[in-house]
Amino acid sequence: MNNLLLKKYSSSQIVRVSLRVQTLVGVILCLVSILGWLNLYTALALVFLFLCCQGISYPNSSALSLYPFTKSIGGASALLGALQMCFGSLAAAAVSIFSNGTSIPMTAVMAGCAVLGLTVFAIGVSKLKHG
Repeated sequence: MNNLLLKKYSSSQIVRVSLRVQTLVGVILCLVSILGWLNLYTALALVFLFLCCQGISYPNSSALSLYPFTKSIGGASALLGALQMCFGSLAAAAVSIFSNGTSIPMTAVMAGCAVLGLTVFAIGVSKLKHG
C-alpha cells in the first residue's frame, strides 16, 4: 500500500494525512471509551483504523527523520530505534500505571501519542520551512 501511495504522494504528505486521521481516530476512540459507548465491535474497528494509520505513517516518518543524515546514518538509525523503544516503554508503563479495569487508560495513551506525534511533525515541518 505504501509503495502505491509513494508513487503519487511524498512521504511528508502521507505522514501529514495519516497522522491527522490517526489523531482523529484516537480521540474518537478515547471519547467513546470515556462515554461508555465502547463495545467489542467499535473497539476492533477503531483500533484497526488507528493501527492502519500507524502502519502507513511509521515507515514514512522514519524515512523523513533519517533523511538529513548521510555520513552517520547508522548511528542515527540506532538512535531512532532506541528512542522508539523508550517511548513505547513509557506508553506501556503509562497504561499500566493508570490501569483501572476500563479501556480508558489505553485509549487515552493512544490518543495522547497520536496528538504528540502530530504536534512533533507540525513543529518539525515548521522548523524546516523557517530555518
